[in-house]
Amino acid sequence: LGVFWFGDYGTLFMRTYVIDLYLVTAAVGAAIVVFAPSLSAWVSAKRGRQMPYQGMLLTFGLLLIAAVMTQVIL
Repeated sequence: LGVFWFGDYGTLFMRTYVIDLYLVTAAVGAAIVVFAPSLSAWVSAKRGRQMPYQGMLLTFGLLLIAAVMTQVIL
């Protein structure tokens, strides 16, 4: 006898959903690329200056972290 928190099998929350990992990681990568320039501007404002290739390093670093997290978690 099981306890179903979100209803019986076959209801909205008790189904199996297939998620395409390529689409999810593409969306995460796009969000990182869009968000990185504003993060770079924030880092520049905090430090008072910009280091060489800061935008590229920040973008590639965040993408690398996201890729490693994707490989480890999923």
